[in-house]
Amino acid sequence: MLAAVLVHPDKNTVLPFFREAITKQDGSKKNDCEHNASKRLIPSCAKTSRAWR
Repeated sequence: MLAAVLVHPDKNTVLPFFREAITKQDGSKKNDCEHNASKRLIPSCAKTSRAWR
């Protein structure tokens, strides 16, 4: 699981916002990697943040 979170250096609380599973994609036999999962996660974060404005 790859997650986008908000962390403050002086606090011990972590706020998760988005997550993307690292799973088998497009018929592959091996699991996906963090890099490919981030390619799916970042656009969904950007799309949602534009909707909040």
